[in-house]
Amino acid sequence: MVKWIHKFLAVSILLFAIASPAYAVSYSVYAMGDSWLAGTYNPNATYDLDYYMTVPTGNYALNSEKTEDLLWHINYLSQPGQNINFGSNATIVIDIGLPDFFAGVPRATTQANLFQIVDKLTTRGIKVILSGAPDADVAGDLLLLPLEIDPLYAAVEAHNPAVTILNIQSKFMKIPQLRYTTNDAVHLNLAGYSLFNKVLGQNIRIKNGLPPIDAPEAAVAAWFSLNVPGLSWANECIIRTLIIEPGNGC
Repeated sequence: MVKWIHKFLAVSILLFAIASPAYAVSYSVYAMGDSWLAGTYNPNATYDLDYYMTVPTGNYALNSEKTEDLLWHINYLSQPGQNINFGSNATIVIDIGLPDFFAGVPRATTQANLFQIVDKLTTRGIKVILSGAPDADVAGDLLLLPLEIDPLYAAVEAHNPAVTILNIQSKFMKIPQLRYTTNDAVHLNLAGYSLFNKVLGQNIRIKNGLPPIDAPEAAVAAWFSLNVPGLSWANECIIRTLIIEPGNGC
């Protein structure tokens, strides 16, 4: 199933490249944060993101990474002896927050850490996309409705408007067909993460001034039918909107 979506994404990008003028700008993309990007549950994160900017993605995400760990991580990578050449047109996409909430870290501490993280990156001219976690304190909260992105991410956006905040987790966790198991919404299944990666990839393109990539409608419909059977039209519309695909009026 995952290979199938890779194939139709690859074809879409190939068609896009043929139909579009060449871009002379050199891009670099990096993934940071917790397990939604680290690879254990989302093993194709790096591979999927590579498609959207057609450059290798550097992945520094770690399972259960909290904001204090990410802040240390960024400080370490920024040291003169460890400095990574992010390049003059780098984008860093981050998924972070739930490990803080589940560990009981005060929201004020998490918010303060995020302020420092985004400021350190944007000050260097790096584009930042931040996928925010839902307002939850324990795993069981994720199965309750309504489930919304934690308010602290709005505070991060207000603090640093250069950051793009994405509300993906709280929307995808509500959809049973995307959960790791029916009663476990902490992670997604492979189909869910394929969609999560596509949301990130499309937004990386937009952040860099490039148009999103639209797959053929027939291919999109076939993918939904094959990978998320039984999905309601309302939930499919939510997904189509996030992955920026045509949705028959969504």
